[in-house]
Amino acid sequence: MSKQPGKTELEKRLEAEAAREAERAAADETGGAAEAEGQDAEAVAALIAERDELRDQLLRARAEFDNSRKRMAREAQRTRKSAAEGLIRDLLPALDHLDLALQHAEEPESPFAQGVELVLKQFCEALGRHGVSPIPAVGERFDPTVHEAVMQRASEEVEADVVLEEFQRGYMLADRVLRPSKVVVSGGRAQEPDESGGDEEVAEGTSVRVEIQTSEEDNSDEGTALADL
Repeated sequence: MSKQPGKTELEKRLEAEAAREAERAAADETGGAAEAEGQDAEAVAALIAERDELRDQLLRARAEFDNSRKRMAREAQRTRKSAAEGLIRDLLPALDHLDLALQHAEEPESPFAQGVELVLKQFCEALGRHGVSPIPAVGERFDPTVHEAVMQRASEEVEADVVLEEFQRGYMLADRVLRPSKVVVSGGRAQEPDESGGDEEVAEGTSVRVEIQTSEEDNSDEGTALADL
């Protein structure tokens, strides 16, 4: 068996250089993989941040859309209420005249009076379907938010601050006052004049006259004394 000749110095150097190149390539490959992994992590983080931002924008846009929709609905409802309120205000005088005609009918059982009553009833029912209701007045405690006092009258039977009479009926549209009721409010029992106070005034006036008379007598006495001198 023949013995292989030993490696020359050049071959050894070439092998060492090749080994170093292999090591550098392996190190570069490892570093490149780490760098690529870092770049991938940064890309993932950027995508997550972009996703969160887009989600936040979507939530904000949805909330803004909901608020806009609710605002438009409120404005539309307010517009409808305003239009209905103006129309109902214009109809209230006609309702008042029907009520007065019925109250002053000479023959309440006549066909004419019954016809007016039927029209008034239908009128009130139609307004009631649109949220209009009369304001209670007579016998109720005076409420400045729904009642307008035009007079105050003393009463022996009704306590103070209670509505005695209604001059003009008031109406509500849902929870809003279309027109307050014009009413007469009880002032309670009338106050009787204080007789003792009158006597005191008379007595006081008498004492004043007595003092004036006494001073006049003193002045006359002084005049007489000066005359004697």
